[in-house]
Amino acid sequence: MKKDSKLCLVALGASAGGLPAFRSFFAGDLKLSGVAYLIVQHLDPNGKHLALETLGHLTDLPVEPLEGGTELREGRVYLC
Repeated sequence: MKKDSKLCLVALGASAGGLPAFRSFFAGDLKLSGVAYLIVQHLDPNGKHLALETLGHLTDLPVEPLEGGTELREGRVYLC
């Protein structure tokens, strides 16, 4: 992405049962220029949660964890 370009951030949030909604979303065409995707999931400490591998099976886009200092880049999915 060019340094003077703007990045659009699409944020999706769900509870632990949100996998079907994420599956539907990522089934669409996500090859938009200048867009990064942020997945926020409410986590039950005793329950299941999405893993990077699970998201990786839903999309062709690279999936990575969002950590402090991560520079957001277009065409990527971030899990936090």
